[in-house]
Amino acid sequence: MALPWAEPTLTLSAHWGAPPKNRAGYIDWQVRSARAVGSPEFEFDAAVRADRAARVYDRGRDDTGMMRQLVTVPASGDRAQLRALRVPTLVLHGAADLMRDASGGERPPTPSPKRNSS
Repeated sequence: MALPWAEPTLTLSAHWGAPPKNRAGYIDWQVRSARAVGSPEFEFDAAVRADRAARVYDRGRDDTGMMRQLVTVPASGDRAQLRALRVPTLVLHGAADLMRDASGGERPPTPSPKRNSS
């Protein structure tokens, strides 16, 4: 089944081409990509993005893994349904993870006003 969001014309690679193989080109590509998909509600720090991209490149990048992730996120469906779960949940973020900023695990979400706290 073909999914509209999975069409190659909608991928970052189709828009800017595949990530360059050289370090400087890869870092620039990552910064431009992050700026394009980032939320306008949050300040964009190109230096932070460039630093993270450099660490990813130096660690050993995986272009096919990045493309799998770009397709997987929308394929997972509407995540709003997770709010209906009423089970204990633990979210783990590694402070040494080069791919993700651990700040998401430092501040728990605000409890829903609908939730009974008793």
